[in-house]
Amino acid sequence: LNLVAVWGIISFPVLLLRYTLGGKQTRACSTLWKKMIILIPMYIWLLIVVPRPHKEERFLFVIYPMLYVGCAITLDEIL
Repeated sequence: LNLVAVWGIISFPVLLLRYTLGGKQTRACSTLWKKMIILIPMYIWLLIVVPRPHKEERFLFVIYPMLYVGCAITLDEIL
């Protein structure tokens, strides 16, 4: 889970880097924006939960599937 969490969290910066360095093809651009929109709820949840001093595991269970999606998106963009 540790490697998946790290790769899931860096998925949005990887997409932004891919968008800025890649060409502006319409289909690729559309796909990148769709992936970014899919990841936004994960980052909102992390912004809410991470600053709290008392974190319980039950509040983190919600984010695990999104971390897996973020990891898959990162791997898809890197490979």
